[in-house]
Amino acid sequence: MKKTIISLIVILITFVSCNSDDDNTNEGSLIGSWKVYERGFYENNSYNWTNIDANCINVEFRNDNTFTGYGFFVYPDCEHFDTFVGDWAKTGNILNLIIQGLQNGTQYDIDIDVEILSLSSNRMEIKFTIPLQFGEGETIFIHKYSRV
Repeated sequence: MKKTIISLIVILITFVSCNSDDDNTNEGSLIGSWKVYERGFYENNSYNWTNIDANCINVEFRNDNTFTGYGFFVYPDCEHFDTFVGDWAKTGNILNLIIQGLQNGTQYDIDIDVEILSLSSNRMEIKFTIPLQFGEGETIFIHKYSRV
């Protein structure tokens, strides 16, 4: 009887541990290819949502903490496309992105922390807070991704 109770406790602890990992945003579920399907800009105390063309923004996060992408990862429209690569690190719900990109023939580097609002097996929401030049406030927007 004692062995049965101990076995049940071990199974219960294992089950609870696995479930709590599944509920959290973790690096394993970030790995893979994603595309943005909707973007929300924060204006006048609310978000203005826009559907995004399926090929506008694509990104792939890899196990070696690098990523590649095409489209606009941080910019507000899909009229000018970038190619970008970089490194990523995740701590809790904060995703640090070190982006090296090329826009219209000009190289740029960005180091930014973004907030993962939600992350599941097939959906992800990331909140970007971008400081404006000359300290004149910030731009806030959310990208909603679906797994490719």
